[in-house]
Amino acid sequence: MYGVFVKDVAAEVVHLLKKDEADPEYISQRKAYEIFGRRNVERWRRQGKVSPCKRPGKLE
Repeated sequence: MYGVFVKDVAAEVVHLLKKDEADPEYISQRKAYEIFGRRNVERWRRQGKVSPCKRPGKLE
């Protein structure tokens, strides 16, 4: 049951990334908060699993 849920969530994330971003390797911090939740993104940054990429006017 949990495996089905995880696959559904993963499929939805892929769909959202393809729909909103030309290059799914990077998404804006705001979009990451929206998709994954602020606490998860902040925890992943602390753990070193993701790192921000700064561009003028944007934090990805």
